[in-house]
Amino acid sequence: MYRRIEHLRDVNKNMKALISIGGWNEGSTKYSKMAANPGARKTFVNSVVKFLQTYKFDGLDVDWEFPGFLAETGPDHDRTPGDPKDKQNYIELLRELKAALKPHNYLLTAAVSAGKPTIDVAYDVKQLNELLDFVNVMSYDYHGGSWENVTGHNAPLYADPKADEKQKMLTVSYGVEYWLKLGLSPKKLNMGFATYGRSFTLADPNKHGLGAPAVGKGGTAGPYSNQAGMLGYNEICEFLKQGWKAYRDDTQKIVYAVNGNQWVGYDDQQSFKDKLSYLKSKGLGGAIIWSIDTDDFHGTCGGLKHPLIKTISGELNGVTGPDPEIHEVHVTPAPPLA
Repeated sequence: MYRRIEHLRDVNKNMKALISIGGWNEGSTKYSKMAANPGARKTFVNSVVKFLQTYKFDGLDVDWEFPGFLAETGPDHDRTPGDPKDKQNYIELLRELKAALKPHNYLLTAAVSAGKPTIDVAYDVKQLNELLDFVNVMSYDYHGGSWENVTGHNAPLYADPKADEKQKMLTVSYGVEYWLKLGLSPKKLNMGFATYGRSFTLADPNKHGLGAPAVGKGGTAGPYSNQAGMLGYNEICEFLKQGWKAYRDDTQKIVYAVNGNQWVGYDDQQSFKDKLSYLKSKGLGGAIIWSIDTDDFHGTCGGLKHPLIKTISGELNGVTGPDPEIHEVHVTPAPPLA
């Protein structure tokens, strides 16, 4: 992998390669303990600088999920409380990292939640705005069959006008605008884009709209990702070619697909274009992608390899690319909310 990164630098001299630590599977506890201990923070900071110098990375991305919470399965807006001191200790950690990295011109970024309840507990946004070069907002995983018993999209851009207040918060636009409201500079905010969908098993295959009853165990695992409750876009494209039926909701700017009792809410090129138009209208810094390996790398949906990543790159760099693949895969307007 390191050799591949070096090769990318040869191709693009302006590319910056950052190393990321943390993630959902890492949990929160180890970072909570480290950030609370000045000696442990110093050891960590020194090790980061040494690592970046040794392997010639350009900076660090801190993906602590999440300060103030304990790690457990489920959405980030419904988690077990952790140490309330994490919020301030997180700032101390970032401040010490910034002081150590800045003399070397290393970048410091962080991956953060897009859910209001988590933001309120975990982050001092004005301090983050001062300390971080970019804030990578993980604006996805709003709904999922592994923790909910009605269908909902992984990352709706907007809420349905009839949605209640809680549901309105579970949208990309709400999460982005809440971060901006709390004082984050738009140019520092990178909006999250998912190249996978969250899947459900329907309670009744005849009821398959948004908000349809589901059995609460997630959809069947895909052949490659092998994880119940999620499907990579590469897998979804194969299923669409096999006869799954796709539906688009133009209010929320989303697409989902159904086959029997299986339901998946995902993003395609058109919904990415809608989100990118929103991103540009807000003057945001850029986009993050999770993750590269689940894009349609064979070009199954429309003949173009890596269509989602290329859509982001083209839109943000002003390059006109192929039309979205909605003409390649038939998409039907979604029925009314269940």
